[in-house]
Amino acid sequence: MKKYIKLVFVLAFGIVFSMSSCSKEVSLQKYFVTKSAEEGFMSVTIPSSILQFKEGEDTDSNTAALKSFQRLNVLIFKKDENSVINEKQELETINSIISNTKYKELMSVNIKGQEGTLVYSGADDNINEVVGYGHSDEGFILVRLTGKGMNVKQLAKLVSSIDFDKSNLDDLKNLNIN
Repeated sequence: MKKYIKLVFVLAFGIVFSMSSCSKEVSLQKYFVTKSAEEGFMSVTIPSSILQFKEGEDTDSNTAALKSFQRLNVLIFKKDENSVINEKQELETINSIISNTKYKELMSVNIKGQEGTLVYSGADDNINEVVGYGHSDEGFILVRLTGKGMNVKQLAKLVSSIDFDKSNLDDLKNLNIN
């Protein structure tokens, strides 16, 4: 009887341990955090507090849309002849993440060697995350917009009515993105 109890305990421990170590799937958040610390990548996070409306555009629907927006994360990789980063492997990782079933494709483009994809997660009227990804011979960019309760129509209208608060952009002036 004691052998069976030990066997059940060992099997239960093994199952719990294997389940916790099986989660090797890379999330977009983990990818941003990891790559933003690596040489060769540039990362910028823009909080919603930096945004303001153009004059006359501060309607109730725009205000509600802005409140649903939390932050914008941008990750840029620019090719460099001295780079040790395997761009092909990075692109495969990004494609693997955004082809996850949680994301729905909004659009995909391929123009003269420049490819891009726009995906989102959540329902059309309750979007949690919008991800834009593009690459060319020069490198790639990955953009992630997070929020709660965003919707496609509000986001489109919001983009046209937002004006950056230039006083909060002073820290970005010295960035060399060339």
